Amino acid sequence: MSVYHSINISLDQSPIIAVRLQVSRGISYGLRFWGVTMDNKSFTAWHEGSALQHRPGLGAPETILASLVTESSIPNPTLSLTGARITRMALYVEAGPLITGAFSLYVSSLRANSAQVTKSSSNEVNGNFTALVADLGPTMATKTLYQVFVGLDIKGSSDLSYVPYLTVGASVAAQGYTYVTKIATTYELALLSPLMVNSSPLFSGSVHSSSLVVSAKTGMINFFHLNSVSIRFFVKQTAVSASVDPAIARNLVFYFFIFLFVIPVAMVILVVKVFKDED
Repeated sequence: MSVYHSINISLDQSPIIAVRLQVSRGISYGLRFWGVTMDNKSFTAWHEGSALQHRPGLGAPETILASLVTESSIPNPTLSLTGARITRMALYVEAGPLITGAFSLYVSSLRANSAQVTKSSSNEVNGNFTALVADLGPTMATKTLYQVFVGLDIKGSSDLSYVPYLTVGASVAAQGYTYVTKIATTYELALLSPLMVNSSPLFSGSVHSSSLVVSAKTGMINFFHLNSVSIRFFVKQTAVSASVDPAIARNLVFYFFIFLFVIPVAMVILVVKVFKDED
């Protein structure tokens, strides 16, 4: 079952949609959006694989956040969104085969908040912001991605917790733990891995680039300095006819197993702040 709602939200203000809802356990649900460009050309602003699609009901209240610019850009990478508007949205629930019973979807709040995106050419920024997006350049292959290490200095509000991501185009290639700021030092060496991916950031970089995203889960980031980004890849070995002594082979496994790629820290950083309505 789908429920449609007409809306009128300009993408020029980088809107963040926030929906407070509760969905019964045993079924799934999702949100979908549609819009029109400045010259009134229709486009679809949702895609399969998005964190907004086919979400399991929790049976408890939860808040769903989504960047409408990101949701629009991923399925339309070449479409100009200048002057574009989101004009329609849908909330849907779905039940799998042989699932029966009474289910409900209750929406208690639906709003859009604007986001301010500031471009910085420095790897150090101060202020109050929700996320940082560092453009790492053209998209990279992720099939052989092993680990990512990010050296950073960070400070924030007393309730700050944050999650680092490596995104490649529209996909999350690696994710880190949820970190909190330390008392003794501002430095953190964050580990990101493809095996830890279980969510996606509210903001992402260009669909044509790889990006490091540091997203505040709670609280606000006040200071950020990016020291290093090291990316390790699996390396495929080429078969050779010569035999290798097993003891020597064991010592060489690591070097054939991992390739270290260090990215210069002089990169473009986007600083993002979401302006929320006061309750």
